Amino acid sequence: MAKYGLRHEDAGVILEGDNWLGTKVAVLPGVKMGQGSVAAAGAVVTHNVEPMGVVGGVPARLIRHRGKPGPVQV
Repeated sequence: MAKYGLRHEDAGVILEGDNWLGTKVAVLPGVKMGQGSVAAAGAVVTHNVEPMGVVGGVPARLIRHRGKPGPVQV
């Protein structure tokens, strides 16, 4: 990681709390998962997840927000 400008100690994953990670989820170094966010089973999380966001897929994409009805409008 040092060759990319990141030291190992700086590249941790931040879980803000009340997060749920499904089976076999991979969260890459340096990613922050917001309060109450969810990662679906098998997701590869490569970018930060906003609070109350639900992500899934490879790479993980926002599916919806918890507590709000309907899909996310893109």
